[in-house]
Amino acid sequence: MFASNLPAPAGRLIVVDDNLDQLHILNTLLSDYGYNVRPFSKGLEAFATAEADPPDLFLLDITMPQIDGIALCRKLKAHPRLSGVPVIFISGLTEANMVVTGLEAGGVDYITKPFRVLEVHARVKTHLALVAERRKVEELLRNTLPNRVIQELKDSGHATPEFFPDLNIFFSDFVNFTRLTSESTPPFLISELNRLFTSFDEIMARHGCERIKTVGDAYLAVGGNFTSGRETAVRLVRAAVEIQNYLARCNQEVKISGKGRPWQARIGVHTGTAVGAVVGTTKYLYDLFGDGVNMAARIQGIAKPMGITLSATTWALVNDQFQFHARGPVELHGKGQVQLYDLLLN
Repeated sequence: MFASNLPAPAGRLIVVDDNLDQLHILNTLLSDYGYNVRPFSKGLEAFATAEADPPDLFLLDITMPQIDGIALCRKLKAHPRLSGVPVIFISGLTEANMVVTGLEAGGVDYITKPFRVLEVHARVKTHLALVAERRKVEELLRNTLPNRVIQELKDSGHATPEFFPDLNIFFSDFVNFTRLTSESTPPFLISELNRLFTSFDEIMARHGCERIKTVGDAYLAVGGNFTSGRETAVRLVRAAVEIQNYLARCNQEVKISGKGRPWQARIGVHTGTAVGAVVGTTKYLYDLFGDGVNMAARIQGIAKPMGITLSATTWALVNDQFQFHARGPVELHGKGQVQLYDLLLN
């Protein structure tokens, strides 16, 4: 018997049963427990509704016309948006082989009729709690790994190292950060970095770009979903502009209020080669490395405080969208003389 003395987690359920009396009972009982229930007597209608608006959990009868519960479960598990939604069978078929068939089809649980109200509630509550925990884990993964890597891990159980021939890469750090670390308390420094990098993440997301990692005060990001080309380059540069504008506003507020401290960033953007891979077997870390990342870091290193400097390869993709001042040729360590472009901020 499952425990049932805890409040039900908020959950949206789709219940499918061709027996209208049973459907009414389940709908009423589960609604009384606080669940948002959508009842259906036909499986294909439930499927169409779920496609448009996926629930948190399915409760399926098995013996139904049009499409039986086993076939409906298999159809759900084959759907990219619905495959992760748990299915609980609730059926009058009590044979052991039928229970096994339901679980092999993708069901997470099997309740036999006549059902007990507390048992149905307890099992639904338990699986919704598992869904909530899984979403927390997925959110943690999203803060650790790129979305495309998470999807590959889900699909295949491993992440294949990738070579990117023309990746749009953003690299930034803060001016005089090393000196600031010796002048500031650790709690203050971490609080400020959390505040700034959280805003950077939000800005990147708004422009369809993605942060890869931070190392101290360094912030590394790429164009959305690691795609190359003009569109993602433009988005990445627009994100860079918004980040500098955000810092300028913050610094103006510090100047007016006299509270806090100003932060100045240097930003370099480059389009070049890189390799991305998950490093480690027990502690996952996604890393991006290669000539393109090194180039972006070196460009950032000679950018002006509160400035954005682009390589010639990125400039060639975005020069019709922004105004620039040509800078160079400039000597870059290990790269020789290179042409760079400073973006003119309004």
